[in-house]
Amino acid sequence: MIINTEDFKTYITLNTNDFDDVIALLIKSAVKWAEAMTNNKIEEIEIEEYFDGDEINNEMFLTYNLNLQNLVIENERNGSWQEVSSDNYVFYDDEGVVKFNYVNMGEMNYRATYKTGFTSKNIPSDIKVAILKIVGRLWNKRKSDGISNENLGDAGVAWENYLSPEISALLSKYKKINV
Repeated sequence: MIINTEDFKTYITLNTNDFDDVIALLIKSAVKWAEAMTNNKIEEIEIEEYFDGDEINNEMFLTYNLNLQNLVIENERNGSWQEVSSDNYVFYDDEGVVKFNYVNMGEMNYRATYKTGFTSKNIPSDIKVAILKIVGRLWNKRKSDGISNENLGDAGVAWENYLSPEISALLSKYKKINV
């Protein structure tokens, strides 16, 4: 996990292990939510993608681009995969785009393998804070699902959307725009 239960318990000042299973579930959900919001993988993963040489028009758009590492581009020829020399393409890691000097035509004849996302050691603080805020909102709302307003005497809570403008702003710079 890129964020663990202790991170969240520190965030909300909780000093018990009684809710660790619930917190772990909420963290997993919040990470998936952040991934959906950014169209990217937040938690580090190995990716393998295939592309048609007939359709990439000298540009290969990788699905993910956060902290992209160890990119290997291969071309299938005569039944075997051969690595494409980095002299034959330019890689724009911030966009996740590979621009080729030339492309060999074919179906599913290009393969890209790479690592994307973050670990608990290199997650940017703004992503971590956004995920902790989402978990905090889920934590606070967990016993009030389906209720939009709660009142107790003169005090009241109006439950707002889980993804506040603040959370959206924290994640927005990591959003992958799919072409």
